[in-house]
Amino acid sequence: FGASVKFAVAEAPVASSVAVSINAWFAASPLNPPTYDLTFANTVTINGAIFSSSDVATGAGTGLLDPFVRISQQGNNTSEQGYNTDASVKVLDDTTQGGSQYVHAVNISDIPIQFINGVGYYRFDLDINESNTSTSQNLSLDSLQIWQASVGNLSDYDPGAAPDQSTGAFPAGDNASLIYNMDAGGDKFVGLNGNLQPGSGNTTDMSLLVPVSSFDPSKPYIYLYSAMGYQDGTYQGPTESAQSTWTSESGFEEWNRQIGQVIDGHKFNDLNADGVWEAGEPALAGWTIYIDANNNNTLDAGEPFAVTDANGYYKFTVTPGTYTIREQPQAGWTQDAPNNAQGEFTIT
Repeated sequence: FGASVKFAVAEAPVASSVAVSINAWFAASPLNPPTYDLTFANTVTINGAIFSSSDVATGAGTGLLDPFVRISQQGNNTSEQGYNTDASVKVLDDTTQGGSQYVHAVNISDIPIQFINGVGYYRFDLDINESNTSTSQNLSLDSLQIWQASVGNLSDYDPGAAPDQSTGAFPAGDNASLIYNMDAGGDKFVGLNGNLQPGSGNTTDMSLLVPVSSFDPSKPYIYLYSAMGYQDGTYQGPTESAQSTWTSESGFEEWNRQIGQVIDGHKFNDLNADGVWEAGEPALAGWTIYIDANNNNTLDAGEPFAVTDANGYYKFTVTPGTYTIREQPQAGWTQDAPNNAQGEFTIT
């Protein structure tokens, strides 16, 4: 279709009190099992999104991942919350101001797409940094919201009275849309284990897959808000040696996107029908290009698509795999490239 395509590739501490030297009482932290347990290699589905501690990414700190929000507990607090933005201010418990290396806006076209059974999901990767001590290796993921907006510098998210229960929101005037809410349908939390993954810290701890069909292509900027470490009590997972607290006790937590796999190209008016974009041939805006996941030559619900911009440009960021790229025809036009029976590009 006249497109040039390229592929770039714990046992809890015991507190005691003694009265008159003879009567003593002992209090232990109550057990608090997670709603969804990812302290071992496991995969769960929450409100249509897939959370996994087994499908994780290798490459943290190597340039293969782009951290876009980093949060850390402040002072004596044992909980943390934050979100990404390009605003040049420090919001909530972000480690630095927005528009920086570790806290910045993310465009939906830069989020990698992963397919499972023909369904496309946008993928996000979480790297947590908890203590190596068995009694403090766990961390609770208490809230997770994903928003979309037309601009990337929003900085007025209000977490509300109970951040761990997803009571927060952007003001209505921001015209931001809530795309995903982990706590929809009731409060819940995910249990994570900072020592689950082997190695020297270059492997992420959890992947998050959110259906492509949930997103609005007309609002290109993605905001990911999360709150962690709000849970009291302790828990010992199936593969753990001791009961661990859920609080945030060391280091920082960061959300990442995988980088390096890009499918992009241009749509143009091939005036001489030779399949080559030449000087004087105009770019075509407003054309829909899509990944045909089920190879049926139709744009189906849940299949990723992009609309060409003023330069005729489109872009998909994907995880490694083989993809079929097609366009939606428009009346009055004839596709002359790619010149094959299905009018498609197949890219690995």
